[in-house]
Amino acid sequence: MQDGSYVVRKDKIKGGAGGVAVIGSAVDTNAVLDRLKIERTSGTAVQTFECCGLTSTFTKVSGTPHGPDTGDGATADAGVQEPEPSLAGP
Repeated sequence: MQDGSYVVRKDKIKGGAGGVAVIGSAVDTNAVLDRLKIERTSGTAVQTFECCGLTSTFTKVSGTPHGPDTGDGATADAGVQEPEPSLAGP
Protein backbone atom coordinates (compact mmCIF):
# COMPACT_ATOMS: atom_id res chain seq x y z
CA MET A 1 0.00 0.00 0.00
CA GLN A 2 1.61 3.21 -1.14
CA ASP A 3 0.82 6.89 -0.74
CA GLY A 4 -2.62 7.21 0.84
CA SER A 5 -5.02 5.66 3.36
CA TYR A 6 -6.12 2.05 3.09
CA VAL A 7 -8.35 -0.43 4.92
CA VAL A 8 -7.94 -4.18 4.42
CA ARG A 9 -10.72 -6.36 5.88
CA LYS A 10 -11.04 -10.13 6.24
CA ASP A 11 -8.29 -11.00 3.79
CA LYS A 12 -5.55 -13.64 3.86
CA ILE A 13 -1.92 -13.61 2.78
CA LYS A 14 -0.22 -17.00 2.78
CA GLY A 15 3.42 -17.70 1.94
CA GLY A 16 6.02 -15.61 0.20
CA ALA A 17 8.75 -13.31 1.41
CA GLY A 18 6.45 -10.97 3.34
CA GLY A 19 2.91 -9.85 3.89
CA VAL A 20 2.09 -6.14 3.69
CA ALA A 21 4.30 -3.15 2.89
CA VAL A 22 3.09 0.32 3.88
CA ILE A 23 5.07 2.85 1.85
CA GLY A 24 5.11 6.63 2.12
CA SER A 25 7.01 8.06 -0.85
CA ALA A 26 4.87 11.04 -1.98
CA VAL A 27 2.34 11.48 0.87
CA ASP A 28 1.89 10.10 4.40
CA THR A 29 0.48 6.58 4.28
CA ASN A 30 -1.75 4.76 6.77
CA ALA A 31 -3.15 1.23 6.59
CA VAL A 32 -5.81 -0.30 8.83
CA LEU A 33 -5.48 -4.10 8.95
CA ASP A 34 -8.84 -5.44 10.13
CA ARG A 35 -8.89 -9.21 10.60
CA LEU A 36 -6.12 -9.66 8.02
CA LYS A 37 -4.58 -13.12 8.35
CA ILE A 38 -0.89 -13.36 7.42
CA GLU A 39 0.81 -16.74 7.70
CA ARG A 40 3.77 -18.78 6.47
CA THR A 41 5.82 -15.81 5.31
CA SER A 42 9.59 -16.10 5.47
CA GLY A 43 10.00 -12.44 6.44
CA THR A 44 8.21 -9.78 8.40
CA ALA A 45 4.45 -9.82 7.91
CA VAL A 46 4.06 -6.02 8.04
CA GLN A 47 6.77 -3.52 7.12
CA THR A 48 6.80 0.26 6.87
CA PHE A 49 9.02 2.23 4.51
CA GLU A 50 9.33 6.02 4.66
CA CYS A 51 11.03 8.55 2.45
CA CYS A 52 11.61 12.28 2.38
CA GLY A 53 10.21 13.10 5.82
CA LEU A 54 6.89 11.30 5.24
CA THR A 55 5.32 8.79 7.64
CA SER A 56 4.02 5.26 7.11
CA THR A 57 1.86 3.70 9.83
CA PHE A 58 -0.48 0.77 10.30
CA THR A 59 -3.11 -0.17 12.84
CA LYS A 60 -4.02 -3.77 13.68
CA VAL A 61 -7.70 -4.38 14.46
CA SER A 62 -9.56 -7.48 15.70
CA GLY A 63 -6.57 -9.73 16.31
CA THR A 64 -4.61 -9.17 13.11
CA PRO A 65 -1.19 -10.76 13.71
CA HIS A 66 2.10 -9.48 12.41
CA GLY A 67 5.55 -10.99 12.43
CA PRO A 68 7.09 -14.05 10.81
CA ASP A 69 5.25 -17.35 11.01
CA THR A 70 6.70 -19.68 13.63
CA GLY A 71 5.85 -22.77 11.55
CA ASP A 72 3.43 -24.22 14.08
CA GLY A 73 0.35 -22.25 13.06
CA ALA A 74 1.05 -19.43 15.51
CA THR A 75 2.39 -16.08 14.40
CA ALA A 76 5.22 -14.45 16.30
CA ASP A 77 4.95 -10.76 17.13
CA ALA A 78 8.27 -9.57 15.75
CA GLY A 79 7.42 -5.89 15.56
CA VAL A 80 7.84 -3.61 12.58
CA GLN A 81 11.05 -3.84 10.60
CA GLU A 82 12.86 -0.54 10.36
CA PRO A 83 13.45 0.80 6.83
CA GLU A 84 16.86 0.26 5.31
CA PRO A 85 19.05 3.40 5.35
CA SER A 86 18.98 3.56 1.55
CA LEU A 87 15.18 3.90 1.67
CA ALA A 88 15.01 6.46 4.45
CA GLY A 89 14.69 10.14 3.74
CA PRO A 90 17.30 12.79 4.56
